[in-house]
Amino acid sequence: MKIAALILAHHRPDLLGRLTNRLKGDLWNTYIHLDKKSNPAEFSDIHATGFLHQYRVNWGGYGTVAAILSLIERALSDQENTHFYLMSGQCFPIKPDFQIAEIVSGNCMEILRMPVPHKPLERLTQWHFNDAFQYPTSQRIARKVLKLFPRNIAKLLRGIHPYAGQMWWLLDRPSLEAMLRFVKQNTWFSEAYR
Repeated sequence: MKIAALILAHHRPDLLGRLTNRLKGDLWNTYIHLDKKSNPAEFSDIHATGFLHQYRVNWGGYGTVAAILSLIERALSDQENTHFYLMSGQCFPIKPDFQIAEIVSGNCMEILRMPVPHKPLERLTQWHFNDAFQYPTSQRIARKVLKLFPRNIAKLLRGIHPYAGQMWWLLDRPSLEAMLRFVKQNTWFSEAYR
């Protein structure tokens, strides 16, 4: 078993350094996407199997998805990776690697059919402009205007019912390969979320 740690980072090189030092064992390969808005010189002491600096990442914006997809593609290219764990640069595994390996060999992730109380369908029916406008006031105005024109989820997702899970997830190779294959074969899907 080899876990690819897919790390989204944007600040605190000190914490990212602690995390990458923690992940130096035989169980891990580390892949980091550093937010394009960050200064890579501040992270020059951080070592990883793969280090990407491609996308501007705004919380809740499509840049986050683009950064994750680039990390997935990079980590899947290393055939020794059997599992893939998306985490932030401020995450820190507290269990020893042998216990993590035992946990990972079981279930990886719980996915729930939307809507659920903490993942309402409004997350998809409402318009979001986290990547489009530089100023929060512009985002709020656009959201208020377009709230009058909600998105049709059935049409948008072509009949696929949405499911939700955690932001930080753990998946095995076959699941991640199937997901990435679907995204590449159905370019409309990424555009729907963009």
